[in-house]
Amino acid sequence: MLGFYQRPNKPTTSNAPNSIFSSGYTIHIYTMKRTNYKLWTAGRVYEKKPYRYQDIDLLNPESVFLIELEAPFNVNDFMLHPIWKETDLVVRVWATSYEEVVPCNWHLLYTIADSKHSMGHFNECPEIVNMIRIEFKIEFENNFRKFVLVVNKKLRFLVEPLIKKTENKIQELTTSVVSPESQPGINFTEGLATEVLFKIFDYLDIKSLSRCAQVNQRWNLITKDRRFYREVDLTVYWNKLNTNTLKQLKPKLKSMKRLDVEVDGQFYCPLFIYPVASEGFHSILRDIVEDSKDTLIQLCLNIPYELDSMPEREFLETTLSCAKLKELRLPRSLHGYPLNLENCLVTKLSIMDFSMSGIKEAELIIMLQYNPDLEHLVIDHCIYLVYIDPILKAVIIHNKKLKSWSSWKTFQNVYDLKVYEEFGKLVHLEDLDLGHCEPELYDTDFLLVIGSKCKKLRRLSLVNWGQLTDEILLPMFLETKEITHLNLSNMYQITPVIMLMVITYLPKLQILNVKNCEEIYMEIIEQYRQKYSHVKINEYR
Repeated sequence: MLGFYQRPNKPTTSNAPNSIFSSGYTIHIYTMKRTNYKLWTAGRVYEKKPYRYQDIDLLNPESVFLIELEAPFNVNDFMLHPIWKETDLVVRVWATSYEEVVPCNWHLLYTIADSKHSMGHFNECPEIVNMIRIEFKIEFENNFRKFVLVVNKKLRFLVEPLIKKTENKIQELTTSVVSPESQPGINFTEGLATEVLFKIFDYLDIKSLSRCAQVNQRWNLITKDRRFYREVDLTVYWNKLNTNTLKQLKPKLKSMKRLDVEVDGQFYCPLFIYPVASEGFHSILRDIVEDSKDTLIQLCLNIPYELDSMPEREFLETTLSCAKLKELRLPRSLHGYPLNLENCLVTKLSIMDFSMSGIKEAELIIMLQYNPDLEHLVIDHCIYLVYIDPILKAVIIHNKKLKSWSSWKTFQNVYDLKVYEEFGKLVHLEDLDLGHCEPELYDTDFLLVIGSKCKKLRRLSLVNWGQLTDEILLPMFLETKEITHLNLSNMYQITPVIMLMVITYLPKLQILNVKNCEEIYMEIIEQYRQKYSHVKINEYR
């Protein structure tokens, strides 16, 4: 996919057992992690909606890799080099600075959206100091399986001199054109009424408001009004957010309705990798939530488990005191301390997201009992949730309005197939994700039961159900006609016949995913794409 090339100034040791490239010059990879941004979740009812247009990521990355190296290196001695033919997969490359006092600041080295950048060279921004720290974050588009293969086989740190800049390029960077006779233009904003400015500022995000506050004293006074900070999304500023930033924002963040501090949204929180850099961040964030606990209706917080139990406990207690909450997202939380529900005031939730958290079975059941109006439940990849039976029974008893259930990679040992038949009692169910939750044996028609009773079902994901066959699937699709999104990837026994049947019997089908199905070849997929153009096959968007 891509490589990092270094100018061979001085040799580095490469005899270590974990060496990636055994030449005279190399850097060793310490760890490499990956995760998904969106993929199948795109378009779901419970998906987070941006507060403003400025919050939308137009590049729309779907996955990310984090690479940690054993030693820092000089950014000016490195370049990106395409190895894989599909170089357009990479949309952004970030790195942390080694010499900064606060090492958690991430710098943008490359973005495909900038015409000044060419795939192969780092961004030579003046803000980037000479030495780059050992972390890299690479964001890329879809075609996920192919990218994983590329990274596992092709990502190498090689040695090669950089291409020298031409004299024209150097002259372009060092020459500034300024007209000495330029006169200040007419300021049309001075005559705008205060009411008009309030109306304009109401559409601005925090970054834009901060810039407006520097124009003049009048604008500065207007931007301090709390009405502009009722809906705050700090996720888009993950690479700039730190303790000092929160201190400056804290006086303005009062009586908020919506708050999103899922720093580096779908991955992990880089602020908390370095304890010194994150000192005080957690307590300030807790105070911000405390100041708005009587008005918050939507709260999304990425609480990293690297923190000790005491700050996390205090933070969670404050979160559970927000009585008006209707949407609560605590991804990757509850790993350091159990959830104390004795004084829980959260009883009006419609969306509950504990994906990749350490929530226990008893805690989740109590939360389900407290929130009878719950409509969307997300418990993806929760390692402490083992048995689906008690949780599903609690939902059937207490949450009869449930519309979405997502337990991707959570319940991977299901022995009693009759448990899945219980989903048929959730008559309002519209979205069902049981990816990687395949039962061991198929001795009942549980899929037929779900299809015949859940008439409103529109999205169904059965990823990695390897034992499913055409004969088991077809009866279900004869019963339900509302499905628009169907994910049947990683199934080894289904054939192109089921593809034709699905397209035929599901008139509202929009997206069909049959990736990694051994019996369904690419030639057949291309034929179906041309013949049934109204259905997107193996496309997430």
